[in-house]
Amino acid sequence: MSEVLDEPVKKRQPKTKAKAAAKGDQAKSRTEDSRKSSSDKTAESDPLQLEIKQLQGWLVKCGIRKLWHRELASCESPQAKIKHLKRMLADAGMEGQYSLEKARRIKAKRELDDDLAAVQECDKKWGCAVPVPEKGAPRRQLAKGLGELSALAGSSDESS
Repeated sequence: MSEVLDEPVKKRQPKTKAKAAAKGDQAKSRTEDSRKSSSDKTAESDPLQLEIKQLQGWLVKCGIRKLWHRELASCESPQAKIKHLKRMLADAGMEGQYSLEKARRIKAKRELDDDLAAVQECDKKWGCAVPVPEKGAPRRQLAKGLGELSALAGSSDESS
């Protein structure tokens, strides 16, 4: 018979809380510093870029998603980009002071219009599955109803 020799499992020593806390604080401070410095540089260096980002955010809230680097490629200056984005917002229906309420209404309207367009396109492609009658009820039901009415009318004439 063969015999398997297993080595005993080595137990890990638990880390002391002081060492773990010191390491974690150093890592946190490094990441916070890098985050602060990059965001502060962007905000302080160019307020026009900040406005561009805000306008793009409003367009996204209105349900307009674009590849911004392609959309704004034709604009040479940040002022031209801002003007273009404001024009896009106006075309979407966001005029005056921007608000989430307006953005939600615009987004809902755009989604409804898209759904309606998809249904109409499907209708054109496949045709209407159920023909819609032009006036009220279908003829078969109408004829059945008239038959019952004539029977009632005939019995009321006999009793008078």
